[in-house]
Amino acid sequence: AQTLSHIAKVHQQRGEAREALDCYQEVLRIQYCHQPGADHIIWRTLQQMGNLYLLCGDIAKCIEFLAEGCRVAERSGTAVDRFGDFEIGVFVNLFARLFPEAAAAA
Repeated sequence: AQTLSHIAKVHQQRGEAREALDCYQEVLRIQYCHQPGADHIIWRTLQQMGNLYLLCGDIAKCIEFLAEGCRVAERSGTAVDRFGDFEIGVFVNLFARLFPEAAAAA
């Protein structure tokens, strides 16, 4: 899973978001199947995927993966105040602007 994660990062650096997401999806499958209890690792993969979906403009998928990442991080006892390059506050502000009906929840 680690090698595939590095390949995903290379795709991401090249601007090949779809290829990076495909790699991360396989990384996530491997992590869930073969690294149970490794929530501190899994949440980082979910975070990377959420960030990529945000960069691709797929807000629904971004929220789905970042929310799952938060659940996994909480389960592992990991404090989450950043999603990769995105500060939580920036993400919440973006979410509130894009989905004003849900701003109170954000």
